[in-house]
Amino acid sequence: MMIMTRSPGRVSLESARSSYYHEYRFGDIFCGLKRAPTTLRARPGRISGVAAVETQVVGALRLHLSC
Repeated sequence: MMIMTRSPGRVSLESARSSYYHEYRFGDIFCGLKRAPTTLRARPGRISGVAAVETQVVGALRLHLSC
């Protein structure tokens, strides 16, 4: 286990992941909430180092299509 954690392959993968996240501005932190007021959206943006905050509504629904 010790050898595996220090192998060059792992370092290479971590470097590739880091550069991909940076290049495509991939989020470092994700958070799921059931309910939150939209006024809370601005708070994470005030944290030092936060470049952007995006919110979205996610849900499941069932569509009944009739022909």
